[in-house]
Formats: sequence, C-alpha cells, structure tokens
Amino acid sequence: MSNKSGQSELVKSPYTKTHFVNQQQIDEFVACCDQVTGHLYFMDNFFYIQHPTKGSMVYHPWDYQKRLIHTYHNYRFSISLMPRQSGKCFGINTTVKIKNIHTGKVEEITIGKFYERFSNLSNLLNRDEGIALSSIQKTQYDSDQIQRSLSETSASRMSELSESVERKFIESYEITDYEITTDTGWKPITHLHRTIPYNVWEIKTVTGLILQCADTHILFDGSMNQVFAKDLTIGSHIHTVNGIEKIKHIRETNNIENMFDLTIRDENHRFYSNGILSHNSTSAAGYLLWYAMFVPDSTILIAAHKYQGAQEIMQRIRYAYENCPNHIKAGVTTYNKGSLDFENGSRIVSATTTENTGRGMSITLLYLDEFAFVRPTIAEQFWTSITPTLSTGGKAIITSTPNSDEDQFALIWKGANKTEDEFGNITEVGINGFKAYRADWREQPGRDDKWAEEMKAQLGQDKFNREINCQFIIADETLINPNTLIMLEGIEPINRMGQIRWYKQPTKGNIYVVGLDPSLGTGGDPAAIEIFEADTTTQIGEWKHNKTDIPSQIKLLAEINKYIVERTNEPNNLYYSLENNSIGEAAIISLNEYGEANIPGIFISEPGKKRKGFNTTNKSKLAACAKFKTLLESKKLTIYSRSLISELKTFVASGGSYAAKIGDTDDLIMATLLIIRIFKLLSDYHVDLESQMRDHAEVKMPLPFFAVFG
Repeated sequence: MSNKSGQSELVKSPYTKTHFVNQQQIDEFVACCDQVTGHLYFMDNFFYIQHPTKGSMVYHPWDYQKRLIHTYHNYRFSISLMPRQSGKCFGINTTVKIKNIHTGKVEEITIGKFYERFSNLSNLLNRDEGIALSSIQKTQYDSDQIQRSLSETSASRMSELSESVERKFIESYEITDYEITTDTGWKPITHLHRTIPYNVWEIKTVTGLILQCADTHILFDGSMNQVFAKDLTIGSHIHTVNGIEKIKHIRETNNIENMFDLTIRDENHRFYSNGILSHNSTSAAGYLLWYAMFVPDSTILIAAHKYQGAQEIMQRIRYAYENCPNHIKAGVTTYNKGSLDFENGSRIVSATTTENTGRGMSITLLYLDEFAFVRPTIAEQFWTSITPTLSTGGKAIITSTPNSDEDQFALIWKGANKTEDEFGNITEVGINGFKAYRADWREQPGRDDKWAEEMKAQLGQDKFNREINCQFIIADETLINPNTLIMLEGIEPINRMGQIRWYKQPTKGNIYVVGLDPSLGTGGDPAAIEIFEADTTTQIGEWKHNKTDIPSQIKLLAEINKYIVERTNEPNNLYYSLENNSIGEAAIISLNEYGEANIPGIFISEPGKKRKGFNTTNKSKLAACAKFKTLLESKKLTIYSRSLISELKTFVASGGSYAAKIGDTDDLIMATLLIIRIFKLLSDYHVDLESQMRDHAEVKMPLPFFAVFG
C-alpha cells in the first residue's frame, strides 16, 4: 500500500477488524450500508469538506443537491445539466507578498508582474525544446473550457460563500518555487491563474489599503465570516494585514479586465492581497466515495475533460476519506494520487477523457465531469467505445454545463428529455435510458434577480443563457438568433417515400412550393429538395442526398410533384423551380429533356431573366437570408426537419454573406432560401401568402379631419 509517514490515522489498513465502541457506532455503520438511503445518511453525517475558517466540516446538501444525489443513486443512467458558478478574482495591480523557497528572497510584487514572470519564461521554454519546464507547467484553456469544480457539491450553508463561487480560468501555471504570506504564516503557492474579463470593483480602507477585484471576490469581515466584495459598504469591517479595518470607499468602476487568482496549499486557503485577507474555494463529491466503500467489488471510473480536473476530484475524495471516522471508512490496499483500491474489492480510478479511456475495463460506475467540453471527435469516439461496456450492467453519471448543442453531451441530453412512448404516454426516463436532471441557478441560496442582472451585465445575454440558464447556444454569429435556435427541436417524419421525408400530408385547398438545389451527385455536396405549404409557410417535406445524379434528381422532383397532386388534385396550386447557378445549368438541360409537360405543377422562374429557374447572387442570397430570418424568428415560418435545424446551427457569417462552417453543409438551407424567393414572387398574387410574408402588420391610416374656422 502506498502510504506516507504520519498518515496511519488517515488511511485505514486493510483486512483489520473494526472495533465498534458502542451501539451508536454500529447503528451508524448499518445506516451507511443501507442501499436505499445509506448514501444520503453518509453524506449528511460523515462526508467532510474543507471550510476556509472552520476547517474540516460535514457537508450538508441543499434541497436541489439532494434531488441531484437522488437522481445519481436511483437511476442507472443519469445526465445532469448544471449552471456555471460565478467567478472570484482580483486585478492586475494587486500586490502580494511572496518568498522564493530556494533563496529565501522576500518581495512584494503585483500579481500582473508575477504573472508576466511565468508567462515570459513559459514562452521562452516553449521556443527551446531542449529546456525542461522544471518548475513551471502551463495549462491553456479555450474561452469556454474553463477550470471548474463539481457544482453540485458547492456548499453546505448559505453563509459559506466560498462554496458558491467558481473561477473562470483561461490560463494557469503550476508553481512550485514560491510561498505567499497568509494570516497563519507562509504557505506554498501551487497555481497562478488568469481569468476571463470581469467588471472591476475598488475597495479602500481607512489606512489607505486599496484592492481591485471582481464583484464576487471573497474577503473576511470583522468576525471572519466570508463576504463578497459587492456586498460590502462604506463602514464595513474587513480583515487586513494591519488587523481589522473599516472600509472608507467602495465603488464599481467602469473598467472590464482580465483578473487573476492563486491556489495555495493550505486548508484555510486564505492569503493577503494588497494587505487584505482573501480566499479561494473548493468543493467535494461524496456519492462516489460512498459507492466505493459500501457497494463491494465496484470499479468506478472518473473521467474529466482535463487531467487537472480529474485530479481535483480525486483530491477531494481523498480528503473526505481521510476525515471519515474509523468505524465508517473502509480499509485501503492502494492509496495513490490517481486511484484508490479498497479492501472490499472496489476501486476508484481517475483519467482524462480520451478515445481509449476505460477501454478494456469492467466498469461498475462511470462518472463523466464536464463532458460537454471534451473535444467533439474524442467525445464521440469515447462514447462509442464505452457504450458496450455499460450495456453489460454498468452505471453512468454525466454532469456538465452546456456547450454546443451538437456535441455528444447534447445528443445524450436530448435523448434523455424525449420522455414519451409511441402512444404519447410520459415515461420516467428518456428514449436512451437516461434520466435528465437540470439545476436552476435560483435554487442556490444567495442568488436572486439582482445577482442575475449583474451576471448578465458581465457575461452578456447569450453567455448568461448558456452558462447560467443552461441553454445550449452556438457562440458563432449564426444567421438565426441563438435564442431562436435553441427552441427549434424538429419532429420525426410522419411518412417516408424512399428517402423523401414527409412531416405533413398535402391537403386540398392549399398552395405548395417545391425547390431543388441540385448537385453533381458524385459524393461531394448533396442535392436538396424542400417542400413547403405556402399559405401557412410551413415545411411539409424534404429530401437530401450526395450520390444521386442530376437526371435522377429531376425524376425525384417529378415524383414529389405527382404525389402532391394525387393528394390535392390541384396542379395549379403547385409551383416548383430550381437554382440555375453553374451545376444548375445541367439540371435545366435535364429538366428540358425530361419535359415540363411530364411534371405536374407550374414551373416558375425569376422575372426579367432569360434562363429558367433562379440565379443566386450575393445580393439575392442576402435578401433571402434576411427574409428567412425574419419569418423564422417571428414564428411566421415553421420548420420540422432536424437536418435543416442542424444546418442552421452551423450557418454563420462568412465574409459579406452567410455560409456553412468548414466541414458542414448548407444545401437544405439553400433549397429553403429558394423557397423564400418563390414565396416573395407568389405573394403578389396570393393574399394569404402576402400577409405571411409582410414584415409589419398592415398600418391603418388615420381618417382625415376638417377644421372650419369662422
């Protein structure tokens, strides 16, 4: 067993007899063993977390956290959508007092200069592969792939602010050579972090100490209670290097800056910044520890999107284990940084999520942390490889804040929320067997509408929707507003004719429009056909394929038209056309060879042009895009196709126009834009369509009045 000197009281030796000193200890152990309620009993009585001022204390979950734990325990597969916590950090000019552990040199330095010291050295080392990154390890995060802890175990009481805030890091450096001054002496610095931009608050004390920090930066009042910077007022007392001081001035500036944070190796996690006592936070995950100790022969795999994230979860599990009383904790055979092996045959293993993570393991419980932030290709391959393992009886728990709604996490989440059987009855779990749980930011004590407005001001509405409201939003500048995109879900086709998907049956008395966006059909870009009911501007069908040649595309167009006319018996209420750009010219030739007389309906072309069909220019495309956007966002146009909705989520600004992102397609969109152009042309002749296509309701002119003056 891997065991350090002095840890014998923390790590229980395996295969030793447990001595219960009284009946109470026996009852406590039996209560933890209960497979129905034991997990909650354990977490409410023996699951310890680190508190900055009170040290080690028992974790008491809030109501919404109890529901989350209930979901973990009572469903084989669960997926939880969790809001991101608020940030905590201080400004670039904040001064800290540090000491080099090798030379003993003590210096006061701004956090910005301290950051530059490691940033510049890291850049130098990266340029010279012959130099080892001895004491500096840099971690770079994507803008949304931010260092975060498990939000479901964020706190135990409302006053414990440290458990309700999280940092949004975009860059981190591992530090091994420096200590920082704290209220309990010098303590080692383990990490230096740079964050996303925050609104800057400025605090001044009566002795002239000044601190610039974020609104949710944590300080300590005169009674050593944690308090947010934004909640302080003139006259409030805070702990400083000079003792307890009164605040002389506090204000929110108009500046928005990247800020910084430090991680220190100390159970209090307090340090002085600009002479003012500050704090950084941690949280824990207890369900996995209970499962390992009280469900024998379990193999638990913890996979996080970053190595550091997986190690942080393990560190909190180890801390909780070490603080369990001896009559509750299980004996350990192996006690390492990345794994724990228990005498009951259970083990906990941590890893970074890769394509091969967990492959070959017999997994009892899989825990995936921040799965939405795993690289999409890796997440897809990982899930494909791990699914057969879970199908043999394994249990899976997935938690994350949302990212793209096209990633693997989003696909599982959507499946978990499809909770109707074929007859429309509500089912307890989704069609993929997952139980969905969603946490609301309002459920966390201390968060109210005022807090939400402040977060919106910091993040912007779209990011607030994603990170706090847990809405899947695409960060790119899409043609369609992200808030509209997240509401588009699509439906299953009610009928299929080969590869033609029908979402609604054509009916007599309505006008129908069919548009073809042709392609070569050689396996590259697909050809696409969209079918709309013009009176209601509603999509009723579509087709898409990349290996159907042009003559077959024309035959398919004819088959669709024949089907519509068979259902309605109104060929004069059916219009169709195609795009005639480049490849479209070959489609026009094929159409002529097939014969318009053999295709029901009226072929419609762009007015004033000699060529049949519609020619797409940048100007006409933008006009169609603008009209499509207005119709869809105002709910005047209805689309049912999930494929079309998927394309819209990657149809983004490109140069002076819009196009699919690299690697994606937009053929269904282009066929739909053709439909929009046909709608515009037909609206001059059909009153119902003209009303649908109008941007504004009819404006009624006021009646004239006459004044007669004597």
